[in-house]
Amino acid sequence: EQLWGYREGDAMGGFDPYSSSKGAAEIAIASWRRSYKMPIASVRAGNVIGGGDWALDRIIPDCIRAIEVDKPIEIRNPLAIRPWQHVLEPLGAYLLLAVKLNYDPEKYAESWNIGPELDAVSTVKDISMLVTKQYGKGKVIDVSDFNQPHEAKLLMLDITKVKLLLGWSPVLNIEQAIEFTVEWYKKYSKENIYDLCIEQILKFNKYYEEMHS
Repeated sequence: EQLWGYREGDAMGGFDPYSSSKGAAEIAIASWRRSYKMPIASVRAGNVIGGGDWALDRIIPDCIRAIEVDKPIEIRNPLAIRPWQHVLEPLGAYLLLAVKLNYDPEKYAESWNIGPELDAVSTVKDISMLVTKQYGKGKVIDVSDFNQPHEAKLLMLDITKVKLLLGWSPVLNIEQAIEFTVEWYKKYSKENIYDLCIEQILKFNKYYEEMHS
């Protein structure tokens, strides 16, 4: 619940099993790195969104399923804040890190945060409303249950390290990330999915080139 983003060197922990399992993975990876001098990097991505995700109890798939059958979008933690990012953001960072790790394993065999800029950090309610706006329909209702298991209200990542040492930075703002995501779900049943994915990758690359030109 801290007001600043988590950094790579912060102590590992976790209130709930989901968070604790991530901390355990980081500790295990670090132990192999230290004990056996293995050039392993670990990467922590923010909350990833994008077309093709149909998992249960995830905000975007839940929104789309509700919209497609003309039902209200039910959200449990409307004020929960997360570092949302489109799936192409961390994928690009993973590839960049893999290349750098290959050429200089000692320098890049560390933990890295991959997340959005602070202006993309939004509440569950804001994300749901952006989805309905981009889709052109949908209604959001709050069905919060105060007796549900603990879930952090505020989660942010500090991406200073990856920007300075890896030379990576996010390409899409939150509106663009939602636009990419909703576009996929609006077209997947009418168009060739492979071609649609390639089209979005090329569009993403164009934004990347414009940002670095």
